[in-house]
Amino acid sequence: MKRDMDLIRDLLLDLEAREEPRAISIPKLEGYSPQQIAYHLGLLKQAGLIEAVAIRDRNGAGWLPESITWEGHEFLAAAKDEKHWGKAKRLVKDKGGALTFEALKTAMTEMTKRAILFAISAG
Repeated sequence: MKRDMDLIRDLLLDLEAREEPRAISIPKLEGYSPQQIAYHLGLLKQAGLIEAVAIRDRNGAGWLPESITWEGHEFLAAAKDEKHWGKAKRLVKDKGGALTFEALKTAMTEMTKRAILFAISAG
């Protein structure tokens, strides 16, 4: 299965939006199968972006997310803005790079820095 950075972002947004920070349940996102969600929760756990518990049921193995880690919140802070997210993806692709976590994070961080510097110089 291929890694889907949009699904990674959507899962983090879903987890952040929960009322209870440790509300343990598997997210259900429109347009994604339970298998895609389970796989990507595993990737988020592996990358240290979420805390999760391994589970096994009649449908197979998966991950039950507990919370977002500091690193997950840092990534989400940069990725939350839809405009910056799309621009970062285009920028990385246009430069011939792969849509890796680090490449996207670097691009979004640079855009945020530029926006802050522009606001300071304009203000």
